[in-house]
Amino acid sequence: MELKLDDGLPLVQADSKQLQQVFINLITNAVDAIKTKGRITIETYTESANRGEAKYVVVAISDTGTGITPEDLPKIFNPFFTRKAEGTGLGLPITQRILHQHSGIIDVESKLGFGTTFYMKLPVPNYDK
Repeated sequence: MELKLDDGLPLVQADSKQLQQVFINLITNAVDAIKTKGRITIETYTESANRGEAKYVVVAISDTGTGITPEDLPKIFNPFFTRKAEGTGLGLPITQRILHQHSGIIDVESKLGFGTTFYMKLPVPNYDK
């Protein structure tokens, strides 16, 4: 596991228990995607708007696992969709719902055979002020 954490991030307003569930879901998926040996990277940074002010605090969780097929990528946030033998298909839909409840965004990039990155974006308060 590799951490690339920005020490100077602005504060965001969020329920810590719900964000804990988001991190558990995404890190569990990353671990499951790595079949034998691999790397999970957690990176934090800000995403700025045109004026250069921080608009979002971003947490990116990447793995060097199997990746998600292009056919499955549009389905991963659908309830009960899973390719795991023992999965419920609820982890990513719950993760997406929690982030939306916090006015946040979740994006994903994946390359089959190379890995996946999930980007959780939480708004910085008072952005428009």
